[in-house]
Amino acid sequence: MDQWMTVPLDHFNLFDNRTWQMRYKMRKNFFRKGNPLFLEIGGESTIDGSELTSGPIYKLAKRHHGMMVVTEHRYYGKSLPFGKNFTTENFKYLQMEQALEDLAYFIEKFKAKTKGLENSLVVVHGCSYPGMLATWIRLRFPHIVDIAYASSAPLGVGLDYPEFYEVANDVYANVSEGCIQTIREGFN
Repeated sequence: MDQWMTVPLDHFNLFDNRTWQMRYKMRKNFFRKGNPLFLEIGGESTIDGSELTSGPIYKLAKRHHGMMVVTEHRYYGKSLPFGKNFTTENFKYLQMEQALEDLAYFIEKFKAKTKGLENSLVVVHGCSYPGMLATWIRLRFPHIVDIAYASSAPLGVGLDYPEFYEVANDVYANVSEGCIQTIREGFN
């Protein structure tokens, strides 16, 4: 079932009081008071709740009687700060820094309002871009996140990142030579 949290639109402008609704889903049937919060960080897609039924965080939450939550990244799925009004001006808030602040805000508010989580450890997980967020939130907010588990997180990304294309080339070349050739032609 969808849950919603009101989150600041711009965490860095004290004079901007606008908010938006961040969607999340949770699973609490394993949870015992005081045990960890396991947070699956959503990325560049819609969350569907499947993250709460299998995978590494599911296994950890079950084993350690934790609560599971998956968050939806701003501008994806139903977590649309400006609805479907996709303008360049509105997209200026689609930033990694804002997403990290969203997560920190979410964790603090969620723990405060959820009975039994007030003093719980927080474990975050993400794969690829969400894995980057998991790593960075642990580094930026060590007082909020206790453990970060990043899978396939391309942490060395920069403006010029040719290694991405090398990995993508290998993946698509394994599909077929015709597949990678079509992609090369498209890029050219």
